[in-house]
Amino acid sequence: MRMKILTALMLTGTVVGCASNPPPPPPMAEAPAPVPAPMMAPVDGMYKGMAMLGDDAPRRCAKMTKPQTVRVKGNSFMLGGLKAMIGPDGAITAPSRRGVSLMGSASSTGLDLTSVKGKCSYHYTLAKS
Repeated sequence: MRMKILTALMLTGTVVGCASNPPPPPPMAEAPAPVPAPMMAPVDGMYKGMAMLGDDAPRRCAKMTKPQTVRVKGNSFMLGGLKAMIGPDGAITAPSRRGVSLMGSASSTGLDLTSVKGKCSYHYTLAKS
C-alpha cells in the first residue's frame, strides 16, 4: 500500500511540476541585415557661381569679383590648384597643399565649398548649370 501511495504522489508531483512550466517562447526572427548608405548619384557637369570673402578674413585678402566655374567629371574637379574628390555621401575633400585647403559638400543641384588660403577664407556657392 505504501508503494501505491508513493507512486501516486510521484506521478501527481510530476504532472503538477510539468504543468507549472510555461511552454518555450517561439523562435525569434533574425534581425535584418544592415542597409549600406546610399551612393550619391554622379554629379558630373558644369557648376557656376560666386565666391565670397569669409567674414573673418583680413582686409588684405583679395576679393573675388568674377563668377567661378567648375567642371565635375567622375566625381572630381580642380579648384584653386587642388584636385577635389566628391565622396559617396557628398562630402568634398582635397589634400591640402602649400597652405591651401578645400572642403565642402555636393548635392544634385550644387556645390557648397570653403577654401582657406593662409588667413584668407572664401565661400563658394556654385549651382549646376
